[in-house]
Amino acid sequence: MRLIWPTKRPVFYFVLMTFLLLAASAAMTAQAGFTVSATPSSLSIPQNGRGVSTITTTISGGFNNSISLSAAGVPLGASVSFNPSTIGAPGAGSSTMAIALLPIVRTGTYPITVTASGGGIKQPITITLTITALGAANFTVVAIPSSLSVVQGNQGTSSIYTTVNGGFKIGRAHV
Repeated sequence: MRLIWPTKRPVFYFVLMTFLLLAASAAMTAQAGFTVSATPSSLSIPQNGRGVSTITTTISGGFNNSISLSAAGVPLGASVSFNPSTIGAPGAGSSTMAIALLPIVRTGTYPITVTASGGGIKQPITITLTITALGAANFTVVAIPSSLSVVQGNQGTSSIYTTVNGGFKIGRAHV
């Protein structure tokens, strides 16, 4: 194959071809970054209760930084903590977000903004927190993940979380 180069304005065509090749190369290169998600993305917790959500970060395009987590929009009488509060490099992983409520917190629905920050990128997500009135003594049990597939002879892991409210007396649990 023979390339025919136009004789008029060769510098213009050279610059144009170089630009097109660079643009095509840039379009094929994935941009480094990450996404963040929450499971569950909405929680309903009674006053004086507790709840958990798993925050998961997924990296792409060669992202390689630690990611810190923070929360905003937390109502008075509620506290939010992350374990761990920073997901180490390369940034893919998960953290357990725990929400604890005092008995004085007002009932209602609150959007809590969780922001994942790392490598100059900030990714916010919203978790909907519904606070219900303190009711009768009760407890809840949550398993994350809620189901496992395990091949015979191997092991699986699930984290078990309990929530007590309404004056429920903590005693011994037999599993």
